[in-house]
Amino acid sequence: MRTPPPRPDGYPQIRQTFGDPTPFVTDKAAWESMILATRRLPVALPYAYDPGAQVSKVRAHRLIVDELVAAITECLDAGVPASRLVYGGCYCWRAKRTSPRLSLHCLTGGTLVDTDAGVSELAALRVGDMVATYPDGDIRGVTRTFGPRRADTLTIKTRTRSADASEDHPFAVLRFNPVGPGQWHARRYWIEWCAANALRKGDLLVLSHGSYTPSGAGAASLVDAELAGAFIGDGNVIHRSKASPSGVSFSVPQTDRYRERVRYLMTTVFGRAPRENATSLVDDRLVTSQWAMRLGLDKPARDKTVPDWVWLAGHEAQVAFLRGYICTDGTVTKNGTVAFHAGSSNLIRQLRALLIRLGFGVGNISEEPPVAHQIRGIPTVSRERWSFQAWDRGDVLRPLAHERHDERLAARWARLRKHRHGRSRGRGATWLPEGFSVEAVTNIVERGRRPVYDVTVDERHNFIADGLVVSNCWGIAVDLAPAANPLGQRWRDDGVMLDRRIVDTFQRRGWKWGDEFTRPDPQHWQFAVGA
Repeated sequence: MRTPPPRPDGYPQIRQTFGDPTPFVTDKAAWESMILATRRLPVALPYAYDPGAQVSKVRAHRLIVDELVAAITECLDAGVPASRLVYGGCYCWRAKRTSPRLSLHCLTGGTLVDTDAGVSELAALRVGDMVATYPDGDIRGVTRTFGPRRADTLTIKTRTRSADASEDHPFAVLRFNPVGPGQWHARRYWIEWCAANALRKGDLLVLSHGSYTPSGAGAASLVDAELAGAFIGDGNVIHRSKASPSGVSFSVPQTDRYRERVRYLMTTVFGRAPRENATSLVDDRLVTSQWAMRLGLDKPARDKTVPDWVWLAGHEAQVAFLRGYICTDGTVTKNGTVAFHAGSSNLIRQLRALLIRLGFGVGNISEEPPVAHQIRGIPTVSRERWSFQAWDRGDVLRPLAHERHDERLAARWARLRKHRHGRSRGRGATWLPEGFSVEAVTNIVERGRRPVYDVTVDERHNFIADGLVVSNCWGIAVDLAPAANPLGQRWRDDGVMLDRRIVDTFQRRGWKWGDEFTRPDPQHWQFAVGA
């Protein structure tokens, strides 16, 4: 039997000890012949995810497969019944179900990832960048990046979320054991990582609702932030020539009920009332265009994004920015929800991500149909635009309501305050940490081969992507009896969770126990620290 190596600590040691699979992405046979090994178990064990199946062999990294079998054998020799050693799988690099290539879980490059400085497209992340993680939104560093490579992809949709991923990319799914009528107290919940191509309609994906609190540092006051939001919606810098900016204008017609608010903001920030006409408010002084450029607002309509300083601003400044945006490019529906519109696909996605971070409920983005209209008597068709709806969770939407200008929002807030409830976090979601909920998968669509990317995240090995909790691509570990030892529940020696003899055996042999994690995972054992 091979003697196991010293237990590595951290990703660099893990890669040095167990090898680097990334050069073998297109050569599965070479990786498996060189790295993986299969061993027969002394007795067949029950398989966790199929009550009618048994596991007679295990396949794992060649350096730990003998150690894994020896640990299981020692448990059996100590008198642990095979029925208590329910095998949940050994997480090494695995082959994709529909491809001969080695699995590298990936998402499309445009996927927005929560970071300490806002959101970033996955393709733009670099080693050292800090990203938000499950279960508490803590920030962890990116230790490695992967891609681009081409892979078969799927779009996974829930009612309010959508993500494009390779077929093998793992998503966090809330599972629970079936119980009979009147036995709800016996229901147990746990988190399972499920590949995209193994998801089914109705599976409960774990969602994030506000994963990171900014430091509060920012480049603008609250009134600056609100006017900046209005500018992003329908403002532009006046250019007498390409090199000579000379003022700003806001396209707010006289019929718009928010025109008074925008006029007040311009007067407060710029120290002078704007010049008005039937379709816009204008201040043609150089100092106003300098204000726009200082705040990073001087961009063509199709290139507009949420400015970098907004992501670092405090909660109040971010809400003020959104309030200003509603003044110029938002509408309030009859039921009190807010519809956000934009002519920039990047902007609409970033606005949605900002609302998620602030704790708002949001819908999926939809493309608006072209609208025929006339400009100076010339028939034309509007350019493509995108929109989504946002709503409050509890009293969160309250700060967006200008009560003098928006009776719908004020009435909506009053009704919610009276009933003291918002939208449900979903079945079993009260078991999840604060800031997370679940939604059922509503649709899975094949999207063909596209470029995909991924990152490795220090310690947590997951991150928040487009509002969903997803896993990255490392792990040498084994799960035992996952149904009886769910993630988040601290181990107890109660005769139901892991047998004390299993715990003692694996700990004595040097395995790291998931019950010692900040978020306990008593089913999980790994032959590495920080993986």
